Amino acid sequence: MRTIDLIEKSQGSIFSVLEEECMMPKGSDDGVISKIFKLGSNSLCPRNQHNKRLFGIKHYAGDVYYDTTNFIEKNKDIINNDIQKMFSESKNGLLKAVFTNDKYSARNMSSARKGAKPAPKAGTSLKDATLTAKFKLQLAELVMALNETNPAYIRCIKPNGVKSPGIFDSVEIMR
Repeated sequence: MRTIDLIEKSQGSIFSVLEEECMMPKGSDDGVISKIFKLGSNSLCPRNQHNKRLFGIKHYAGDVYYDTTNFIEKNKDIINNDIQKMFSESKNGLLKAVFTNDKYSARNMSSARKGAKPAPKAGTSLKDATLTAKFKLQLAELVMALNETNPAYIRCIKPNGVKSPGIFDSVEIMR
């Protein structure tokens, strides 16, 4: 399983596990970590025996560890639609800019997934408003944008192996 799939795939990913635990009445951080390790991906680092709430993901640049303490609580941290409306009508320019036409608002999340225009009514489910749902939508948009590009790579030139200024090793530069 690719690392990106481990994180955001619709079924059997870290995001789907977190969303599932948030929907359960007795969902817990321990349930999240348990289900993450049941995914059985080769992109996961071995379980940390010293801290049972840690899980690691193998990235190209190295292993990155995450602590699931308060994952459920943090994921449910949503902005009430009434508060969002109040801020969007604020006289404070910054507040108004942040909360006006927020395509990641709870109201717009379910519509964006279906490809429709923003929903006219304010009520949505917890699943549509969680931070994970918002982040997953942003990640999907990023992946789509990356897939539409033709990346060009710039080669970094290392002038020497000792990483010191003013020293140029022609063999090192040509490598």
